[in-house]
Amino acid sequence: MIRFILNAGLLGIGALGYVYYKRQLNLAKETEVKVKSVKVRSATVREALLNFDLVVVNKSKYVFTMQGYDLAMTLNGTYIGRYQAKGLNYTIQPNGRTSKINLNVSFDPLFLGRAIFDVVGNLFRDKKIVLEVKGKITGSMGIIAFSNIPIDYIYDSKED
Repeated sequence: MIRFILNAGLLGIGALGYVYYKRQLNLAKETEVKVKSVKVRSATVREALLNFDLVVVNKSKYVFTMQGYDLAMTLNGTYIGRYQAKGLNYTIQPNGRTSKINLNVSFDPLFLGRAIFDVVGNLFRDKKIVLEVKGKITGSMGIIAFSNIPIDYIYDSKED
């Protein structure tokens, strides 16, 4: 009988631990990513370099490590590319605290055509820009790895 009670107690503790950790995993999947600012670092005929300051809020009680991303971006409705990275090691703080990530994106304006020059010109002239970012991030929390955490964000420079 004691063995049964002991096994039942261990099973109960294991089940509670699983439920708690699963809840934290679900909270980590609700991580919020916002674009704080977009800046043009340089723009030439062959390359434009944009810098994004991101703010990430992790609602879980555990540190989350962002290991990669796969993002598609449009700028003022013009597709500017798909951006991927693996092997990153950004630490996202727990308990609703914010973490800052700096992301540089470069692209070839000639490849994208004349429309992108208008967009980059608007950035330099401080006109309205709308950046849309869609995709997913991958990461880990402890020994558990995640993929496909959705990112669906619209940044409007005139709403700042």
